[in-house]
Amino acid sequence: MPRAAALLRRSLESLLDEHPDAVLQLTGGQDSRLLLSAVPPARRRGLHAMTLGCAGERDVEVASRLAARDGLVHEVHPLAGADALAPAEAWERCLTSAMRLDATSDPVALAALDIAEGAFGQGTRISGLGGEIARGFYYFGRVHDRPYGRGDAERLAAWRMFVNDSIEPGAVEEEFARWSRAVAVDDVYESLRGGGDEWHRATDHLYLRHRMQRWAGVTDAAVADRRIVVNPMLHPEFLSIAARLVPADKAASRFLSLLQIELDPELARIPLEGRPAPVAYARPGLLSIARQNVSRVRKGACKAVQRARRGNRPPAGGAQLTRLVVEAWREDPARIVSGAADFVRADWLDAVLSGKIDPRPSSVGYVTNLVAAVRASAGSQAHRSVGGRMNDL
Repeated sequence: MPRAAALLRRSLESLLDEHPDAVLQLTGGQDSRLLLSAVPPARRRGLHAMTLGCAGERDVEVASRLAARDGLVHEVHPLAGADALAPAEAWERCLTSAMRLDATSDPVALAALDIAEGAFGQGTRISGLGGEIARGFYYFGRVHDRPYGRGDAERLAAWRMFVNDSIEPGAVEEEFARWSRAVAVDDVYESLRGGGDEWHRATDHLYLRHRMQRWAGVTDAAVADRRIVVNPMLHPEFLSIAARLVPADKAASRFLSLLQIELDPELARIPLEGRPAPVAYARPGLLSIARQNVSRVRKGACKAVQRARRGNRPPAGGAQLTRLVVEAWREDPARIVSGAADFVRADWLDAVLSGKIDPRPSSVGYVTNLVAAVRASAGSQAHRSVGGRMNDL
């Protein structure tokens, strides 16, 4: 614990020495609070911080409370602004985002974030992405060493991976949907096997080496030309410390909560957004355990309802942007037909273009990635063709 705390303190002090105007991405959650706690109290006053959201939201309220407590220069920026765009511009922004992400992540989410980010300066950002690797993100239920099989991988994928990005029923042929799901589960299982024979350690490997690469890695790389993003909890030494923890120490945020107490005991007593204070996870009493169990049951129930309804939540700012993109498609179907027709059902596409179906943001992101991939493939083929003719000359 002292080693992890010393590492974060050292990292934050060095970062602020080099970039005194760096901005902490502050939320009501645990990871950004850890980074704030690693900043020496004397250097917190005047530290720049920003939160994406709107006044009155619980996440913003908790972040604002922390900022006021330590005298931060805190700015709250709403995830809005798409309403000022024309449909064609909204579509081009999403398509550009898909290109920047190599069609491997959610272009609607990135485009919505870019719109919000355009309203304020960029510079150097201190991000808490990475703390999840030290709290067993995929753990559920009682944590003890156990083996696993493909069925475990399938259940994990169904509950924690497929739901949020799932497209709506009927968008693709059922045979293709079954095939692609089976292929995806096989990939998840193979990735888990790279983490060893014990289930919880394998899920930790999956999260760090795959989910973080395809989420934080891809999205941070996509904005690297606009701002510097620093993730102290992805420092090799911090990852090494997390890797040596036994799963029981990571579970229920115990390690990170003890780290919070080591860094700043007072901040450890302030409740998180939607959850008890970190001290409740570090030294749980009967009441704290009961509250944690209620929180887990509530999350599990929400996932169950989400799966039953086969629905998902749009990314922040994504619903508004999605409406504009679909309007652009309907104004000029040629924008997507050539890229999507071979991969989605013709009747579903016709229903979208005619206005009978308003697709969810995840479906719009899927189609946008298809168009981006097809265009990139066509461009690559044209490049190879030109190269071949040049060689002939």
